[in-house]
Amino acid sequence: MDGGGWDRYVADLKTPSSYGTPDVYNGWSQGIGVGFRGFAPGGLGLLVASGDGDDTYQAGDFSQGTGYFFGLGILADSGGDDHYSGARYAQGAAAHQAVGVLLDDSGDDIYHGSVAANQGAAWDASVAVLVDLAGNDRYQGGGLSQGASAMNGVGWLYDRGGNDSYQTPSGQADGGSTRYWGGRGALNLGLLMDEGGRDDYSRPDRMDGAEFRGSRVGLFLDAVSTP
Repeated sequence: MDGGGWDRYVADLKTPSSYGTPDVYNGWSQGIGVGFRGFAPGGLGLLVASGDGDDTYQAGDFSQGTGYFFGLGILADSGGDDHYSGARYAQGAAAHQAVGVLLDDSGDDIYHGSVAANQGAAWDASVAVLVDLAGNDRYQGGGLSQGASAMNGVGWLYDRGGNDSYQTPSGQADGGSTRYWGGRGALNLGLLMDEGGRDDYSRPDRMDGAEFRGSRVGLFLDAVSTP
């Protein structure tokens, strides 16, 4: 728990990614709950930064409010113009029956995920949530990002207001494959909800004032601000 100030958190550039992705490193930090697959489930990780400082979070794979294998990971920042930078499974993400949450109360924030599964992204019967309550924010994700899920998960990105930008090659309220472990007969649920402001999306069917329900299942809702 951090009581305030302009802080920089770094968990990057040391151990190469377990996936073998060039120039990507492991993070396993900044609010991550980890279980060890095949050995021990569970784990709780919590990072709380209070105050209005402009904080920087830099990490590799599995970081910034992420849960893994029955773990619960939470990152909560109460204010400031913050910058989050992660790789794979970062910024409110979860995999393998886990829960990951990133909460940011206010500020003009930047979220950047360089590989995949960022910003409210769930995989394999998991729940992942990113909630940003105020500010003009920028979201840049890899694949399966921004309210996206696959393999029977629930992924949710909620932004309460501000003029925001959402950029990702895939996701934005979308549900992907359900064939993991042969399929469980359960759907995915991906949600992206933005309650106001003038927003920009990389997908042409996502826009201000639009509502979209996908067949896999995705729910996109952008509410128009009233004068």
